[in-house]
Amino acid sequence: MEQSTTYYYKAKAVGHGTGYSTEKSFTTLTAPTITTSDTNKKEARFTPSKIVISYDQVKSNEMLDISISIANTGDKQDSYFVPLIINGYMEQGVLVYVNPNSIQRVIFKVARSEPGTYDVSIAGKNAKFTVI
Repeated sequence: MEQSTTYYYKAKAVGHGTGYSTEKSFTTLTAPTITTSDTNKKEARFTPSKIVISYDQVKSNEMLDISISIANTGDKQDSYFVPLIINGYMEQGVLVYVNPNSIQRVIFKVARSEPGTYDVSIAGKNAKFTVI
């Protein structure tokens, strides 16, 4: 996520057989902090890799993989929320737990029916893919 950027996402709540969805947004005020610490001075330090997209160009409704690896170079296991943002909307997200000095790969499955170029953002990294 980038500083001073507004992101839009769709939220869906389901309970007791009824559900609703609504569009929400949030604006980042400062660059996101991705370091956590505890009283023992152990801390997790997360570093996202570049985004890897299985194909630069796909046909309408063709599935593609969008992946990123999250490295924890710290000495404490911790969690990291990985949001998939496409054209400014958070489409999916996953909370990953990463052990110290380890890497956790996250793969999102995506398909689009409308032709065009789509901007992808995950953990402050950016990429694009095109639907023809």
